Amino acid sequence: MQLSQLETFLRVAWEGSYTRAALVLDLTQSSVSARLSALESEIGEKLFERKGSKVEITRAGKALLPFAEQMIALREQAARAVRVAAEESKRGVVLRLGANSSSSVSLLPNLIRRFSIRRPDATVVVEVNRSVGLMPLLMEGVVTLAFVNPQMAHPMAEELWSSNLDLALIARRDHPLASRRITSGDLTPHPIVAYSIGPSSTATQELNRLLNNGLILALQTNSTEIAKRMIASGVGIGFLPVDSVIEEIRGGSLVQLDLGDYRPMPATIAVVRWRGRELSTIEEEFLSLLREDDGTRDQTVAKAMMKS
Repeated sequence: MQLSQLETFLRVAWEGSYTRAALVLDLTQSSVSARLSALESEIGEKLFERKGSKVEITRAGKALLPFAEQMIALREQAARAVRVAAEESKRGVVLRLGANSSSSVSLLPNLIRRFSIRRPDATVVVEVNRSVGLMPLLMEGVVTLAFVNPQMAHPMAEELWSSNLDLALIARRDHPLASRRITSGDLTPHPIVAYSIGPSSTATQELNRLLNNGLILALQTNSTEIAKRMIASGVGIGFLPVDSVIEEIRGGSLVQLDLGDYRPMPATIAVVRWRGRELSTIEEEFLSLLREDDGTRDQTVAKAMMKS
């Protein structure tokens, strides 16, 4: 049973046509037929039946389908793993990280700066995606550690570290609400920039809780950086991780709005690996630095909020 035969079988099953499958695979129709005939001879069952101009998969074909998909996916994973290994042999020590939007803006810049000082021989590669989107990359080994929302992690993702990202309601320095203590009622007429799309995100839950769902949404985005830029340009106000706006608060372009005794729920961020996969020395060193960095980050955040 050859992978090329399975690939052809899958393409015919997906397309429902020998002709369309041949076009996609850049083969002649006779080559497609030959591959499938050889596969059927080995299995001893018909995989497709012709019904007029259409091709329908048989019961035997349906039984083969998930296994064929797994084998082709495994081929692609193997090829990708070889490419990764080849790149690493050229570059030397490589640390492959995945990060969701919040952590890529708030945690990683300072963390990677400190790690680069400690390990100047290492190359850090960062894949930015939604937490859910990082799971296939983690499974395939494209990234080996991922910063994610733990609620969105795959059951096979093992948590190695977690921390809370404090949220603050952020506005431009010259916003009319910036100079006084405010209540939730004061916020209602002002447009909101929501940096995380979806009801499960902490920022969205916080806005709904604060405004009792009476939001005037000016913008929704899954990018913390875009949300920050929109707030800085005056599009609206919004909850952001404090770590992501420290420099802007220090520089005076953004401020934290004073909500009195109201304290937003923190957003949780976790670092995960694919369960059962051993950590390399460079990954262990990075995790060690991350744990050391907790106290430093807390002090930096506290100073920034005092500045605000």
